[in-house]
Amino acid sequence: MIKQISILILCLVSLTACARRAPVYREDVEVKKVQEEVDGMLYHTDSLISYDPEEVRFYLDLPEEYCSDCIVRAQTSSVSIDEYGIFHCKTEEDAEKLEDLLEDYLERSLEGKREWLQSYNPSELQKLERSDVERFGSYVVYGILDPPTERLMMEQVESMLLDD
Repeated sequence: MIKQISILILCLVSLTACARRAPVYREDVEVKKVQEEVDGMLYHTDSLISYDPEEVRFYLDLPEEYCSDCIVRAQTSSVSIDEYGIFHCKTEEDAEKLEDLLEDYLERSLEGKREWLQSYNPSELQKLERSDVERFGSYVVYGILDPPTERLMMEQVESMLLDD
């Protein structure tokens, strides 16, 4: 009986350790492929424009050495502020630094656009207030989308990057 209890305890400890293990993410997924998947779930991609990496670095004030590939897609209509970005960094440490810079970018955007959005298009303000940055290994993703769509986008990106 004691042996069976010991085995049971060992199994529970092993399961608990497995459940706490940090996810492992792939390093070989092209940003363009992730972008195509994200666009496939959005309903209005015909009005999104893409910025090339040099424009992105300038637009977001990002150091060039942080990422090896990136794309930002933004809405061109005046009705929506939808925007998202996908970045593949050279290292996980760079991704962590980039995550902080992107959070600062979103905070600056909120402060700079809050008053205008409140008076002009209050429904868009919620997107910016709830915008999010997530890191998946050496990939960093941000979204300024309606919250359910942004959550689906982050789940889709994570599923693409998880190393099974």
